[in-house]
Amino acid sequence: MSRVLITNNGPHPPETWAMTTAEQIFDISALAGESLFQAQRFQLGIAEVLMPHHERIQTTERGKLSENISNLTAPHEVDNYLDKIIEDIVALANGTPWQAHFARPDVQAAARHVVGTHIITAQHVERLWHADRNPDSGESQTYRETHGA
Repeated sequence: MSRVLITNNGPHPPETWAMTTAEQIFDISALAGESLFQAQRFQLGIAEVLMPHHERIQTTERGKLSENISNLTAPHEVDNYLDKIIEDIVALANGTPWQAHFARPDVQAAARHVVGTHIITAQHVERLWHADRNPDSGESQTYRETHGA
């Protein structure tokens, strides 16, 4: 399952990132009936767990860029977020029909991949918007040229 987020008027709010990430971590498209309703509630729970993480990721990235524009070209920081995010998702799954599923190492690895990709993308969007607001900076011009924006 994939979803395209169009960014025309600024970075997406953390709630949008959280819901999009939850939808990809926990695909409920094949479910029906009462199990669908239960799965929808669980998916929303994942989004609620993810929201403060996404908020912190965006806030941290904005702070780094405001502090020093050379951070536009710094490596994306992902690893320092992933362990806690996956831990929170697994904790949420405890006591649910999906506890065994989210306890599996392969499922956690897949979730790490999705979350990591979304973190990098959210940071990239923040960098693009920062570059847009600082067009005269050499770092901004380089970032936009490097990323085809």
